[in-house]
Amino acid sequence: MSLIMATFVALAFCFAAAPGAAATVSAPRPLRGNDTLVSAQGKFELGLFTPAGSLGDRFYLGIWYKNIPVQTVVWVGNRATPLSAV
Repeated sequence: MSLIMATFVALAFCFAAAPGAAATVSAPRPLRGNDTLVSAQGKFELGLFTPAGSLGDRFYLGIWYKNIPVQTVVWVGNRATPLSAV
């Protein structure tokens, strides 16, 4: 299992599904598109994001504050190897 996948699985246990999202994350049911998981206290959100000002062709797995108007990312799991929009 890759380090990114292991980290993602560990973090997923700390988060609950956002309204309208699946209750679990697994290989047959991954996060897709705008799917996110929200922390139990509702302060943080985990999901894929594209940094503001980018071309939108790279995606990162991250955690950001949920209730702040400007997205403030506090952790990125794949900073050195972003996913591409292929």
